[in-house]
Amino acid sequence: MRVALRSEGRLKKALAFGPRDVRLVDLAPRTPGPGEVRARMLMTTLTTANVRLYTGPLMADVQYPVTLSYTGVAEVAEVGRGVTRVRPGDLVYPNFYRACLRCRFCRADRMVACEQVPLGAHNMMIGEAYESALQSEIVLGEERMNLVPAGTPLEAAAMTGFFSVAMQAIVAVEPDDRDPLFVNGAGPIGWCATQLAKLHGSRVVIAEVLPARMERARQFGADVVIDARQPDARQQVVEACGGAPLKIVEATGTAEGSALAFDVAGRGARIAAVGVSQHPITQTFIVLKGLRIDGIGGAIRVPEVIRLIAEGKIDISASITHRFPLARLVDALELKRTSPEAELVAVYIDEARLPGARPDASGG
Repeated sequence: MRVALRSEGRLKKALAFGPRDVRLVDLAPRTPGPGEVRARMLMTTLTTANVRLYTGPLMADVQYPVTLSYTGVAEVAEVGRGVTRVRPGDLVYPNFYRACLRCRFCRADRMVACEQVPLGAHNMMIGEAYESALQSEIVLGEERMNLVPAGTPLEAAAMTGFFSVAMQAIVAVEPDDRDPLFVNGAGPIGWCATQLAKLHGSRVVIAEVLPARMERARQFGADVVIDARQPDARQQVVEACGGAPLKIVEATGTAEGSALAFDVAGRGARIAAVGVSQHPITQTFIVLKGLRIDGIGGAIRVPEVIRLIAEGKIDISASITHRFPLARLVDALELKRTSPEAELVAVYIDEARLPGARPDASGG
């Protein structure tokens, strides 16, 4: 059900109390304690994962009410005693992982495998008690605030989450200027993987089913774009790669997409699997091809990603097709849920930052 959300100038936090039941609840003002930072959330972008939280059913150990977003850009408003890395006015990209940041996996930049998060539990802060990118202000420890260099475009900085997940895929497959990289799925992760691979001099072949995303893939640097709907798509991929691809990023999250990626994979191929699909992969299939498969489930090298964004070397913010103020969050979620043409939907928590300061949903 679509309802109006009113903020009336108070501090607010968006929560889903059930499938498609989103409300803005009051958030009490807070003061940061020692080592903590209070920051004003500025904007976020909605992902497929956010929409799944909105529509249900919920995953892992999550129960309603839940927060709806865990990526966004904020501005430091106040710092607690002992904070030295950031100061008021700084732009930051907060870390919303449930990870402890202290165990051996967290120290190795593998927060998705944090030993302190129960096995099978959701690894992001999405419960009612947690901070969220869809609230007026957050208070987190200084170690969770990634500094964004002054002058970095706000919407470009908001792409940090996509790029840092794609970075894990790129590190896994190690693209270079010898073997082409096959990226299956031209969504945000696919675009990011393409741009990161181009920094390594790699030739990128990408497959997709949506025409608008195919065009974005060309815009973001793909050398060959293949329509995965075509009956000979597998043959086209192999031909474009000069043989069965040996480096693959599977970013569709669908059974059909996963089947295509594993079918075309050459012997000894490295596959970075992003997202979860219902495509069964047998051990025999993996062993006979000698595949190395990495499950990609989290962000890595976030400071490096932010630096690359700040330097203008990577940027997919041109794919933001719609922008909404927080007061129209339900409209934004409904658009993302129902329209394949809504590539990236931005929600401005600080409505004064909305381009043109017009609270509408016009494209671009």
